[in-house]
Amino acid sequence: MKLNFTLLLLFISFFAQAKYTNATIYYTDGQSEKGLINSFLENNFFDFNFFGTFEKGLIYNDKSIKFKLTEEADSKRISIDDIDKIILHYEGFDKEYKALFIRSINRKGMLEESKARIFLPLLRSGKINLYGFYHRETQYNHDRRMPSSTTTVTEKFYLQNANENYAIDYYEVELQDVFSLRDRLANPLKELFKDCPELVEKVHNSFYGDKNLSKEEKKKMKEQSKATFKALQKEYKDIPKDQRRGDLLLFHQYNMTPFEDFIAEYENCN
Repeated sequence: MKLNFTLLLLFISFFAQAKYTNATIYYTDGQSEKGLINSFLENNFFDFNFFGTFEKGLIYNDKSIKFKLTEEADSKRISIDDIDKIILHYEGFDKEYKALFIRSINRKGMLEESKARIFLPLLRSGKINLYGFYHRETQYNHDRRMPSSTTTVTEKFYLQNANENYAIDYYEVELQDVFSLRDRLANPLKELFKDCPELVEKVHNSFYGDKNLSKEEKKKMKEQSKATFKALQKEYKDIPKDQRRGDLLLFHQYNMTPFEDFIAEYENCN
């Protein structure tokens, strides 16, 4: 019998080992406090909830963080509902976590509403914010004769229009999504760029075909797209492994090129 145990790995180099971590909390009312926090944010691993959605599981045991102004001060609990973002201060770098609602995409490719609010680690800010982390899943086979385990590590990405209070889980594509793949990929982008009609139209044409183009033109564009992606993949593989390892932003730039191109265009959309 196989039993899935899932852990979330939030990759942060040189994690602080102290019980409390230096941080600044920015509240939803515009106020902020600088002090020390103790929560899952400064841990490499934390338990995943097996019931409900993936995102609900991420905050199952951490709907609040413990905060104190100084080492000697008394601590207090702060609800995620009162927090806009948290910035953890490490030696030489900071790490920002944004508290956001999550909208997932169903099997029909439609965006669903969600009441789950989680802390997402920021990778890149702009008109479209990019969040991401590594998700590690270990599958155990409890066969008495030959017990074994298999571990896989995958990238998890979310996109957020900076004007909205939610992020979209656009990257999670499973085998069941094959029958609505175009909707699954196009609809999140249409939602993100909804205030830029010309880009929404471009997204639609990209995934469903531009009726104004001939078959030859469409074929040529498809071939050019494949050639560009192949060249980028080669360029990515030529980057030293030590440089690639653990760099989620670099992975996204080279492996999610169509999304990156649309995001770049949106940054220039008036």
